Amino acid sequence: MLRIDVSMMSRGCLLLPAVSITATSSSREIPAARATELKPRVRCERPQILWASRVSRSKFPELLPRIARLLPGCDIHAYGAREFGYRWPFAKSVLFPNADLGGPIAKAPNLHWHGSYRGFSALPIERFDAMLYTSLFDGLPNALLEAGAHQIPIVAPMVGGIGELINNGTGWPVENPYDAREYADQVRKVLAPLSDARRRSMELGHLIAERHSFGRFGELVRSLVEDGQQDRQLRA
Repeated sequence: MLRIDVSMMSRGCLLLPAVSITATSSSREIPAARATELKPRVRCERPQILWASRVSRSKFPELLPRIARLLPGCDIHAYGAREFGYRWPFAKSVLFPNADLGGPIAKAPNLHWHGSYRGFSALPIERFDAMLYTSLFDGLPNALLEAGAHQIPIVAPMVGGIGELINNGTGWPVENPYDAREYADQVRKVLAPLSDARRRSMELGHLIAERHSFGRFGELVRSLVEDGQQDRQLRA
């Protein structure tokens, strides 16, 4: 069963329906302890793309200006604090946009830097049409779990454990994490008129609810405790 919350209009922006997974079906059980509150989407004149991560070498923010220049019809909004010791010229090209750098790290007018943020829920997530995640090596990032729980379409590289979450059924995977054009192509697919972004983002929401919810965590903890109790009984 799906609960659909529909808001009509807001000044200057169109609010789209928020679809929340709140119940179970006989074929697929969704843990009830999913605390994510979905907000109606706000549709703006230009597509709005989110990047939220650390500004560090492993997250490869150097690629953002290149991707932005390949997507002149979109606005990319980058959030994140600079990791201590990170000194790449990206800090000058984005954090200090008046710097005359030129070359491969030239400024992109549609790349907007917002600095650090206090938790994913503090971001204006209802305004974003997709999340762009860059990385060279990773585990399974919390940012992707949070974005997926909010049913935001995700474009992400197949590095580390990201492939356990993002595939062609739940998102838009990028095979080459160094290739700005592949990232841009996948973003265009998300935004295409006949895109299946809603279906994929809902599938991702189901996957996260099943495997990464507090309900699932509780089940695993209980199972671990019960196994320990049985083991002690056998040893007694």
